[in-house]
Amino acid sequence: MEPVLPASNQEPSSARIRRCLEESPLGLALDPEGLTLLGAAARVIHLPGGATLIHQGDPGESAFILSAGRMRVSAATRGGDLVEAEVGPGELIGEIALLADRPRTATVRAIRDCELLEIPARVLTTSMAQHPGLHRVLSGLVVDRLTAPRPGAPAATVRTIAVVPLTDGVSADAVVRIQASFAKLGGCELVTPERVTAALGWDPLEEALDLDRANQFSRWCSELESQARSVLYWSRPDQTQWRLRCLRQADRVLLVARAGADKELRATAMAGLSEAAEGVRRELLILHPPGTVRPLGTAALLQHLDVALHHHARTDRQDDFDRVARLMTGKGTGVVLGGGAARGWAHLGVLRALDELGLRIDAIGGTSIGAVMASAYAAIPLASEREARLRDGMARRRLFPMTLPISSLSSGHAMTDALRSPAGFGDLLMEDCWIPLFMVSTNLTTAQPKLHRDGPIWRAARASASIPGLLPPVCWDGELLVDGAILDNLPVSAMRRLLQGGRVIAVDVEPSIDLKVGRPFEPAISGWRLLLRQWNPLREAMQVPRMAAVVGRAQAVRGPGHGHSKLSEEAGDVLLRPPTVGASAFDFRRFDALVEAGYRHAREVLGGAAQEPGQSTTG
Repeated sequence: MEPVLPASNQEPSSARIRRCLEESPLGLALDPEGLTLLGAAARVIHLPGGATLIHQGDPGESAFILSAGRMRVSAATRGGDLVEAEVGPGELIGEIALLADRPRTATVRAIRDCELLEIPARVLTTSMAQHPGLHRVLSGLVVDRLTAPRPGAPAATVRTIAVVPLTDGVSADAVVRIQASFAKLGGCELVTPERVTAALGWDPLEEALDLDRANQFSRWCSELESQARSVLYWSRPDQTQWRLRCLRQADRVLLVARAGADKELRATAMAGLSEAAEGVRRELLILHPPGTVRPLGTAALLQHLDVALHHHARTDRQDDFDRVARLMTGKGTGVVLGGGAARGWAHLGVLRALDELGLRIDAIGGTSIGAVMASAYAAIPLASEREARLRDGMARRRLFPMTLPISSLSSGHAMTDALRSPAGFGDLLMEDCWIPLFMVSTNLTTAQPKLHRDGPIWRAARASASIPGLLPPVCWDGELLVDGAILDNLPVSAMRRLLQGGRVIAVDVEPSIDLKVGRPFEPAISGWRLLLRQWNPLREAMQVPRMAAVVGRAQAVRGPGHGHSKLSEEAGDVLLRPPTVGASAFDFRRFDALVEAGYRHAREVLGGAAQEPGQSTTG
């Protein structure tokens, strides 16, 4: 149903003010006389999307009621953290500074075009003196704000998306598919200039709108948003003024371009993106012709754009558009695969089981061997082909032949060749995978984790799996990268930042207990004596762990950042731990047994069906 709002000449300003006050928290505590007092002093103001209402530290001279639109509240804490929240229609803004008689505690900015009711501080103070119930209502709101779990909380639900074509030739069928995918998540309305004209009686393509029409449009959009889970604002590349209005209404911006059209990007379509949608997350949808096997040329397109995430969709595949809708609205599912050397073969079995269970993986990432397995999933969609290529290309190869141990015990040639060969990943780029892919390595130069989102897959995987001492570091822009497990063996937080909501399925192949020995041995160990003792049939061999095993295990138990404890503190994860106890971390030939262990574990734990968000399972 089309939202019906009275035109400004049908509802006088005084009537709109009265209605806004009655529907706000203030209406609960004021009698008709009190509402009249506030209404006489209040005024309606319009704030375009991207504009700032108040700055943190400013004096508190007014309070505001948001009647239409959406605003973001951000506050810098003493510790330097930025705490953010969002405000919707009907909520009060700025009451803390008035009650406490102190400067503004936060900065408030319009996410989209907003209509507000401004109430002077002196009038609100007088009303509180005459109506004690008003003071209690305002104090209760302040307590609720101060005790709400704001720090670290995710942004509010994404409701409005501006869809902006960057190239000509974006077909109407693509728009229909985009809307259909968002509609599956709870209903979706598509807003075009023609629809606005039919509903409100005037042309939104006009260069400028007077204040009455601007407020009318804001209230119409707010009402439309209340009727559907998502609202898409669609503009054509040549509709400059309308596109700016769409951007000012958006929680997210979805740029749309045809594959290979990097030289055709319309400068007019990109004009005003930063100004009209400042601080709003931008994502890119790249449309591919039917039957496309592999996206190509993505890097050339991305170099012209500043986007947080990009998506690929074949124009005849609705499931590709469904993935875009889930990721943009915080409903996506991401899989994170942890390190564990040869035990990481179990990831392949888990991934096969998830596919069979019908769980749609929207993004994938990993560390160390988990990075290699995540890359294989993103690059090779078919499970049987994926497992066959890794079995032949890695499991049956000698990956760590010894060399003169100056930089490392192994030269790294075998591992590099296995990853870089056509049987591995060849020259495939991370940005050319159908689903978002990331890997994590450790930057020895800066002592920080490094997140890989683009470039050759083989190179990022080689860096992420570079176990110090066993493989040489990877030189990357003059810095040295090694195994990501040193700092983040199970990068759940990286996936959460990518997803902006949704759920994370984490797979941890590191056993809780490992490297036990039957007999103690001396603190000082001579390698030569161990070798002679092994050759002497009259002496019992000593049970001493190999150096690679000790180094690998040390990475897995590195302290506070250890994946087990980290995951147990995060709500909403599905955590799988395939049984890998007894499997050597460097016995890469146990491929089939470990793949089967991961497969059976995932099928048994998930009970034959994918879990809903919010459940956590440990096996």
